[in-house]
Amino acid sequence: MQSTPTAEPNSASFQLVAPAGDVRDYIPSLLLLLLVSPLCFSLFTYPACLTILGIYWGLPPLVRLRWPTFMRPNILDDLRINAGASLSLFASITALLLQSHNTSISLAVKVHSEFYSRPLVRLLRTYLYVEMALNGSSEEKEQTASWLRWMHRHIHGSINEETRKELGLPDDVDEYGYIEELKAYIMQTLTWATISFQERFGRRLSVRAKDTIVLEYTCAGLRLGVPETMLSKNYDGFLMSFNHRLDRLDAGYELTGAVVLNVEASILAAKKHWITGLLVRAALMVGYSLLPERVKSKYQLTILKTRAARAVQWVLCTALWLVYPCLMLIPLRGMMCLLLVLEPQLRPILRSSLQAIHCMDILHDKPVLANSKDTETASGLPYYVSWLVSAKQRASLLQVILVRTLEAQLQSSSWISGIRVWLIYPFTIAETCAEYAFYTADDSVRIWRSQLSESSLFHLGPEAKMPVHSES
Repeated sequence: MQSTPTAEPNSASFQLVAPAGDVRDYIPSLLLLLLVSPLCFSLFTYPACLTILGIYWGLPPLVRLRWPTFMRPNILDDLRINAGASLSLFASITALLLQSHNTSISLAVKVHSEFYSRPLVRLLRTYLYVEMALNGSSEEKEQTASWLRWMHRHIHGSINEETRKELGLPDDVDEYGYIEELKAYIMQTLTWATISFQERFGRRLSVRAKDTIVLEYTCAGLRLGVPETMLSKNYDGFLMSFNHRLDRLDAGYELTGAVVLNVEASILAAKKHWITGLLVRAALMVGYSLLPERVKSKYQLTILKTRAARAVQWVLCTALWLVYPCLMLIPLRGMMCLLLVLEPQLRPILRSSLQAIHCMDILHDKPVLANSKDTETASGLPYYVSWLVSAKQRASLLQVILVRTLEAQLQSSSWISGIRVWLIYPFTIAETCAEYAFYTADDSVRIWRSQLSESSLFHLGPEAKMPVHSES
């Protein structure tokens, strides 16, 4: 994955970076206009639709002639990378395949892991770790790192000659386990998956945005106990370290090839809802396409052996590129909620994992479960339901709808209560949509007023001028 040359902001002059044009920016407005036109609901005539379109596209540039910052990105917008549901769903498969390329991880999966028997549990815990590592509080990040060390405390061992010959392991691999070098490689796989997915399906990342992603996972690695010398501080250093590590792993070991195929087979064969099955197949196709070419050439997934399957993969990647801005509206917690709606057997896993994380003693790397700890909310719902709907900022509409659906499922334990809950459900969703429509309109007006005031205050020219305070 090559760095994309972009105009970088000058830290001394605070210049704004204009984002590159993207045809997908026009899709939502065109779709909305199509719905209200005579072709669909006939709410407006064709001249009215064209007038609305002209105002929507033409008014902001006219306003910017007087107020330059109106409806423009600010200097930090390129650093706000949203690890949404689609990124996590597809990129997690990329990271998983890259991790299977490591001999030590492959051996640990083969000997210790329950991945083959419970692949969805592994995916859910991966989502939980990424959510905590990127969006959790400082305390939650430390507790999650402690939880991971506790979860992997028994995954270690030495390799004898019999195992070496049976699995075709190289002579330089003497042991396996949750060691520092392995933790560093896992952070690298997550970094590669995040950046490559955003580069492929989102907007092109600036150099400092890539550096920010690298630093996020570097901080996560430091919390796991990885020495600073094994971690990168910028994107260029990450590429050098990652390629050097792949040089050591690209020997085509027999074990890694077998584990990759077994991982694919276990994911496809796991008992799951048909919607989950479609999502998993799509994730395998898209996740495989994001692998580095040097790794991709060594493995051929069974699901992509035919020309028809590869054609479906191309169509899927193209469609994902088109709709990705809309999928960003579902955050990672929304993806976990969707899994719980489709796969009820995962609910105890999330409940116990969250409880363990929040009860971790970070000094001794073990959970301290208090008997008096309340795991239910005042409404009688499990604690993880309120956690799923929480966020640093206001939770997205789709996230709240998924949580309300999960609440309805949990409350319909009997057919009598189920009838009442599902009769109320449409009105609950309608109320939620109305609240979000009001909030979005109010928030948009507030932001526009702030941008107009900012333009009047700073009088932007080629460069942003800092305000000068008069001496009292």
